[in-house]
Amino acid sequence: MPINKPIEVNLGKDAGKKLFHSLDEVAEWLKTEKEFWSWVSEYNSTTNDLKLLCNEFLNTHNALDARINKTRPHINNEPEYARQIEGLTNEFNNCYGTKNCIYSKTPRGKYIDELRQRDPEEAIYAIGYYANENRYFNQPKHVRAIVEIALLEKGIRGSSLEKEALKGIYQEHVNITTNSKKTLEDLKNTIHEITIQANTTIEEKSKEFLDTKTKAEKIFDNMIKAYEEKLSLKAPVKYW
Repeated sequence: MPINKPIEVNLGKDAGKKLFHSLDEVAEWLKTEKEFWSWVSEYNSTTNDLKLLCNEFLNTHNALDARINKTRPHINNEPEYARQIEGLTNEFNNCYGTKNCIYSKTPRGKYIDELRQRDPEEAIYAIGYYANENRYFNQPKHVRAIVEIALLEKGIRGSSLEKEALKGIYQEHVNITTNSKKTLEDLKNTIHEITIQANTTIEEKSKEFLDTKTKAEKIFDNMIKAYEEKLSLKAPVKYW
């Protein structure tokens, strides 16, 4: 039977933790993310700078995809599945923690999506800057991207986008809490039902045992009584 234990992953400092209820749910989430960022792949064969940034960004999603595919064959083997899930959560930490990959529903994700509608190449430079602030490309669009990010981080740009993004992330956490409460309630109900069934079974078995014990005692008493009656009949013959 497939294992469907909750999987908690890290989506970076802007989004925090996210809880999935199955590996399929993780795969579906990643599919949505890859679709959101699919426009990036259109620019991985232009200049060397953009090609480098595009490949770096796309490879983070590919690494997550590969890890999910590596985990899936072990979904019925709990010890190995647990080990693979640990590898998957580590890959999320690497992607959204170490490499600063951007979750589409964060303020950064919303702002880069708005930026790419004006200038996709500038948006890719912005992605690259988030991944590594110490890296510099001698390109005017890279400079503009850095300025755009500075304005966003200072709250001068993107305030409405930030509110929208934060509202979306908040709703996600509300949904997680609601689902977790429901899961806990379902678990409590299941434990209660099992307890009732166990108590009923114990009572039934106890009654069966007592009935069997009573019957055995009755049979034993009858045997003793018959033996004593037989012995009392033989006793007079012995003394005559």
